[in-house]
Amino acid sequence: MPRSQVLLVIVALAIAAMLMVGFIAVVAGNTQARLRSDVASGKSEVATLKQHIQDERNAKESAISLRDQALREAAQRTRERDDALKERDHALKERDAAVADRDAARAAWTSATSETAKERQRAADAEAAATAAKAEAERQRQRAEAAEKAKP
Repeated sequence: MPRSQVLLVIVALAIAAMLMVGFIAVVAGNTQARLRSDVASGKSEVATLKQHIQDERNAKESAISLRDQALREAAQRTRERDDALKERDHALKERDAAVADRDAARAAWTSATSETAKERQRAADAEAAATAAKAEAERQRQRAEAAEKAKP
């Protein structure tokens, strides 16, 4: 093979090698650009997922906070209700004591009234007996006078 052909083949091989290197460089560049794009897209997705996770954590913490607040309010209402029940029980005890005092006063008044009525009845009976005794004494005196007048 002549030397010019060998040089031509070498030049052709060199051009082919350069074209291949260029093609490989373009493909590698495109692949690298695609990989960079994929990495950027992946980073964006990771950031979005991290934000979603953070939002869910915040929502969960907010729900827990609201639940805790509701529990505190319920406990406060329970304490207030218990206090109101204690006050009501105290008021009922005071009312029961007042009713007992009233009943005792009524019983004492009824007893006193009953005793007074009995004493009045005794006094009336004694007065009636005294009046009857006076009337009997007057009749006996009149009989005695009549008997003395009837004696000659």
